Amino acid sequence: MRSICLLALLLLMHGCRKDPGLDGFVPGEIIFSLQLGKSFVETYDLIDRHDLELKEGLGFVYEVDSTIASLDSVRTVFATKAYLTNGGRTFGIFQIEHGAYVSTNFFAFDQADHLDWVVTVAQLGLIERPELEDWKWGILGVPIGTENAWVRRLREEPIIKAVQLNHYI
Repeated sequence: MRSICLLALLLLMHGCRKDPGLDGFVPGEIIFSLQLGKSFVETYDLIDRHDLELKEGLGFVYEVDSTIASLDSVRTVFATKAYLTNGGRTFGIFQIEHGAYVSTNFFAFDQADHLDWVVTVAQLGLIERPELEDWKWGILGVPIGTENAWVRRLREEPIIKAVQLNHYI
């Protein structure tokens, strides 16, 4: 009987123990969304200024100048950019009555990718159109243990609409 009570007590204590890996958020990550009309250029400048990592940046729209590049050439060039694809998520190309556009998502985007992107935008004659997408958001990598401090700090940035810990379900 005594061993059963001891076993029950140990199981109870183990069940109450807080596992630091399961405390409700992804360590080293925060989620942000941008104010309306904010561009990828502004977003990357903020990330670079704070020396953070852009794990994901979603919802940035560029207009394609058809006098410089065709949609086929844009598709071909974009397909070579590893930072524009992650699993099944990638860029989108669409045409509406007054133009052709690409919706871009950035993944594991670093300084070398940024330099490549600047060249790509110029090469293809892309024009960023931040007013065409209301919902731009992403995931930032921050040093583990500093997540809450970064949430507080980034709330002060004028381009940030909202920022929080990257919670998992």
